[in-house]
Amino acid sequence: NFKMKLFFKMGKPCPHLRVFFKSDDKNAFENNSVIKVAFADDHPLYLVSVSAIIDNHAAFRVIIKATDGKDLLDQLSKSINPDIVLLDLIMPRMNAIETIPVLKKKVPGAKIMVLSGYSNTIDIMLIHQLGADGFLSKNAGAPELLEALQKLLENGRYFPGYESLLL
Repeated sequence: NFKMKLFFKMGKPCPHLRVFFKSDDKNAFENNSVIKVAFADDHPLYLVSVSAIIDNHAAFRVIIKATDGKDLLDQLSKSINPDIVLLDLIMPRMNAIETIPVLKKKVPGAKIMVLSGYSNTIDIMLIHQLGADGFLSKNAGAPELLEALQKLLENGRYFPGYESLLL
């Protein structure tokens, strides 16, 4: 028998995130019912804070924390594949624009969301053309971050305010 576990967001049921698991399963992560996230950002405080927000939600687990695109790609070869990859747009060594094409080949099933403190239309169009599945401003709060991850999984993309430009 399968049980359906309804996860909660901000103390209220979140109808979009339902995870199915066998009643005898003890470790949801091992049974692929937790959404695995890899995250690369060159600002340590932001990397740790956002990772904590994600890990605090029962449906998500950050499996890789990297300081730039190269670090992320190095860690990917030693880890299981993530379901979602979050990338800071501007990072040393390999930024998101350099990392996206490599990620699309290395983990083709992963959804890629770019984060940036600057929402420049040209950059958003470029990351979309390179294969990014979403964009989120670093000015977003925790509820918006979690909602963005959910919508990315549900709809396959998340570009709030830019959808008409990306048709």
